[in-house]
Amino acid sequence: MAKTFKKILGEELSYYRRGARLSVIELAGKSGVSRQSIYDIEAGDQNVAPDQYENLIRACGISPEQWVKGFDERATLKLPRRHQGLVQLLVSIIKSGDDELIATARNVLDALSDKASPKEPSEKKATRASPGPS
Repeated sequence: MAKTFKKILGEELSYYRRGARLSVIELAGKSGVSRQSIYDIEAGDQNVAPDQYENLIRACGISPEQWVKGFDERATLKLPRRHQGLVQLLVSIIKSGDDELIATARNVLDALSDKASPKEPSEKKATRASPGPS
């Protein structure tokens, strides 16, 4: 079952609160949001207004810009360690804005993807040389 947006926001808040080494009580004091609301938000059981959520993440020492960028970083961290460098390299290439470099990376990845993707039996038949006219 797919996670709801409330659940994702709750997990994000919990991630940043723990990273800031704040208890729920401390976060409540710094943000002006009640303890029960923080528990409910982190559990994904309560809607949260954007300005309220911003207050919460700022109380954890995170700017809205850092919060948005953090999604990419945490997605990378969920990959096996041996693949994280590859993702970071690709992100660096994309962030460079160098169209030629990006196009080259895309072409190489497309070629590798074609090589790595198993061909369907019908595709294999289509690529075989036809026996010439008899």
